[in-house]
Amino acid sequence: MDGVELTNAAVAFEDRTLTPAGKFDLAPVNLRVADVSLDLSRPLPVQLDAVINGHARFDASGTLTPEPLAADLDVKLAKARMQILQPYVLPVADLTINGGELGVAGKVRLAPPGGQRPELTFDGDVTIDGFRSVDNSLKEDLVNFERLHLQALSYTMAPDALSIDRVQLRQP
Repeated sequence: MDGVELTNAAVAFEDRTLTPAGKFDLAPVNLRVADVSLDLSRPLPVQLDAVINGHARFDASGTLTPEPLAADLDVKLAKARMQILQPYVLPVADLTINGGELGVAGKVRLAPPGGQRPELTFDGDVTIDGFRSVDNSLKEDLVNFERLHLQALSYTMAPDALSIDRVQLRQP
């Protein structure tokens, strides 16, 4: 078998660890995996593109190793509505997200646990445009801005570390 291709698929799932549950609909989903073999330790070239909840565009391309699980991917997320994060915000902050779009572009690396490299690494830029939020107890604006741009953000997990080269905030 040389490759596998999934075209125009749809995936719907809920994160029921939250109340209310986080709901995600991915459609269309297109996935291409090349050079497929029974050697699961061999990195496979992959390309994925999907639309999340009808508006956010997600693209990933690079390599994925099935066993042990590892990846080296260029990723891009565009126009993701910040309201999708509301179920994740309420347990830690009493605020309502009324607007904003998230954009992410960078490189994600996943390494097997217990190795010499961090288990997860992200290097890239993060942008939030048009963010609006309300403090639920005071019923007034909390954090609002035209644009937040985090340039050259570097995050690692296991060991945990975060660095940001430049933070630009426009019209807070």
